[in-house]
Amino acid sequence: MEYLKPILDNSSLWEVTVLVVVLYFLFQPSLLKTITRLKIGDLEIELNALKEQVTKGEEHISELEAELENERRLFEDLIDNFDPNAPVQELAIIRKAIKTNAKNLEEIESLKKYLTLESKPEDLYVAAVAIRERRPTALIPDIVDFLDKLAVEKNLGGYRLNTVWTLTSALHLTLLSAIRDNVPPQPDADTLLKAERMLDVLERNPRVQEDRPDNPVKGIRGPIKHCRSWIKKGLANNQKS
Repeated sequence: MEYLKPILDNSSLWEVTVLVVVLYFLFQPSLLKTITRLKIGDLEIELNALKEQVTKGEEHISELEAELENERRLFEDLIDNFDPNAPVQELAIIRKAIKTNAKNLEEIESLKKYLTLESKPEDLYVAAVAIRERRPTALIPDIVDFLDKLAVEKNLGGYRLNTVWTLTSALHLTLLSAIRDNVPPQPDADTLLKAERMLDVLERNPRVQEDRPDNPVKGIRGPIKHCRSWIKKGLANNQKS
């Protein structure tokens, strides 16, 4: 009763009455099947209407859950049914399909499970394209951690350069969203400094150095350069705050 006392002291008589009635029906749900209207003073409650709204709400939630499950299955089917080593031109079609699915993907943080050196090439490619499309700022530490591990692998974990470029570009665009567009959560100074160190190692990787030596900005070194620019601005913002 001591928890109810503040409520009772600061509520009118009819509010307290409604509270008591609601609590009573919570413990006597069978009565709702026989009572269709409840009147307390000037307050009249259509119980059937309330029950109908609750039912519609439950149905809507079920529909949303079913749709999310459908999107998850479509996304997993996408991962399982393409060749990540196909020519870049052929990947354009699958990339478009991934981007379309990524726009509707609600559980975007589920992509972090693919940011591991144990990921299959197709898994990592799908994650990279989806992250680049959605730019989830909450995943910045996870992207940095994965690229940090990948950067020290002489062969970049065996992943094709196009996949590494896509993920590095995804980091650039996600940093842009966080720092330029102020999309939360913002990366802290430690994450930005780690990203800065990681980019130095990644740039020195032999395979990255061999990527478009004729025009490095068109290769992985392009998004590395853009990442550095936004990291610098992010660190400056951190110093101001």
